[in-house]
Amino acid sequence: ATSARNTAAFDEATKIISVYATVPVYIAMGGADVEADSSDHYYPDGIYYDFAIEGQATAHYTHIAILRADGTDGTVYISEKE
Repeated sequence: ATSARNTAAFDEATKIISVYATVPVYIAMGGADVEADSSDHYYPDGIYYDFAIEGQATAHYTHIAILRADGTDGTVYISEKE
């Protein structure tokens, strides 16, 4: 499997995104060239969670990359919140 990422950058005003995955995945955040691999953050299926993509100690992340964890295809839903 290969890593996938959002094609359009998050709005520069967005500071929080919500993520929900139907299968377990690995997640990485960064710029337009970010890729996820099995050493990145493991995210279980069935959990709705908010992630800060900008903060006092964090530069603004423009993209999120996803890699399925167990080889099963699924869907990841991402919402820009604020």
